[in-house]
Amino acid sequence: TVIVFDAVARTQIKTIPVGKAPALAIFSQDGKKAYVSNGADATLSVIDTAKLEVTKTIANVGKGAMGMVRSHDGKRLVVTGGGENKVSIVDTERDMVIKELVHGKDAHGVTLTLDSKHAWVPNRLSGDISIVDVTTGELVATIPNVGDKTDIIAISPDGARAFVTTRGEAQ
Repeated sequence: TVIVFDAVARTQIKTIPVGKAPALAIFSQDGKKAYVSNGADATLSVIDTAKLEVTKTIANVGKGAMGMVRSHDGKRLVVTGGGENKVSIVDTERDMVIKELVHGKDAHGVTLTLDSKHAWVPNRLSGDISIVDVTTGELVATIPNVGDKTDIIAISPDGARAFVTTRGEAQ
């Protein structure tokens, strides 16, 4: 479920049923929709933020759907489905998967380059990073041997560095 709160009054407004094992919510650029990744059933729930109800369920984004990021222009979402080693690209105007890539093992976190052209995806079980072209859905590069259980990633505000966390043993 998704629980909606009034952030000013700090009171609960509504509980919204979504898919199984919801993990992350992200808003459309205009704030009219919220997308919720549902890991256990490999879906995204699309919530109308005015009506506070699910208006669509987007299937096949990958079991273990977890990481999600919106392109800077708001036209695409990149979703990681680690249980199927999948990266899905969603068109936010049509709310549908338009590209899929299977690569690495256990795609987890995701971030975009400053120009939104490439998604950087840490793969926890293969310990590498997949770099995916957001327009074509093609693999651009793989950075191997990053670390044990690469997890979450962030690119610095100037785009010069990527910071990646690892969940393996201390190094």
